[in-house]
Amino acid sequence: MDLHVGRRLDVDQIRRLLEEDRAHTMRLLSPVSEDDQRVQHDALMRPIIWDLGHIAHFEEVWLLENIGKSRDGSEGLHGMYNPAENPRRTRAELPLPGVQECVAYMSGVREAVLDRLDGFDIMGEEPLLDGGFVFSDGASTRIPAQRDDSPDSAAEGR
Repeated sequence: MDLHVGRRLDVDQIRRLLEEDRAHTMRLLSPVSEDDQRVQHDALMRPIIWDLGHIAHFEEVWLLENIGKSRDGSEGLHGMYNPAENPRRTRAELPLPGVQECVAYMSGVREAVLDRLDGFDIMGEEPLLDGGFVFSDGASTRIPAQRDDSPDSAAEGR
């Protein structure tokens, strides 16, 4: 799929992209033990489990709250996954959830995004939704699919 900036995406393309990238993330991490996902191997890296939660946090904030205007009254795991509140060097000290809990959080947020995707007017007046713009980071990749790919760098030592 052409993911270059300026290429408009329709709802079906966005849905497919989100589903493909989540499957890629889960395949990438399937051989990594829970202990290894919790370790901060270097001060410049984050624990992989933190990255997974941050993916869901990013989607929840941008797609459900800012665009979907949806708040269920729960802070969820916002504070823990807010990079401004938790610098890299301290993230391994956070009370990070287990892999199953984190994957459940990711799944719940993604399900809510997919449920609401048809209701997003991507050709309407909202600048962040125009042609799927909120799914674009200005650097020839799409968000939040790019966020789903972010564990690649941690798992591969980048």
